[in-house]
Amino acid sequence: MELEEFSKDYRVVAADMRGYNLSDKPEEISSYSMPHLMEDVKQLIEAFGEKECVLVAHDWGGAVAWAFAYTYPQYVKKLVMFDAPHPYTFIRELAENPVQREASSYMSFFQQSNSQDELLANNSEKLRNMLTEPGIKKGYLTKEEAKYVEAWNQPNAMKSMLNYYRASSLYPFEERVHKPVALPHKVFHSPTLIV
Repeated sequence: MELEEFSKDYRVVAADMRGYNLSDKPEEISSYSMPHLMEDVKQLIEAFGEKECVLVAHDWGGAVAWAFAYTYPQYVKKLVMFDAPHPYTFIRELAENPVQREASSYMSFFQQSNSQDELLANNSEKLRNMLTEPGIKKGYLTKEEAKYVEAWNQPNAMKSMLNYYRASSLYPFEERVHKPVALPHKVFHSPTLIV
């Protein structure tokens, strides 16, 4: 519905990132490192014959979009982020704020080599209890949107999705949150909206 609305004024492209749903799912954890993910965004923009875009992102896509905007600012006319904190803020809060560390502690579980098996067990019961059921109860997901379960159960999808956490600079989580990485970014000047 939103894509249809935005397409009145923009050329809209919504792509599954590598590893998600029906996208390619490389086996190697290193295939989910930030340089590869940023290159995917760059190639997508170029594949549509564009030189710049309004980049809209959510969650892991947001993490990639922040890195992309700082690394390739010439490609990003505007940046819109949903549920993706600024990387400096996030790293600072992980290091200094025990409440944020606790809220992000799921990353440690996601980084475990067998976490996909536990998440998908019993018809994805753990994932449904964590994500879709609360979303339906609170009204931000409909039963139709709960088709995420189908996407998670695509062959190798869950393992690939969790490889984002395993390839992250926050691996291993328990060690990295206390020794945050220094981010190499400079100032990003294009208009940015964070929701």
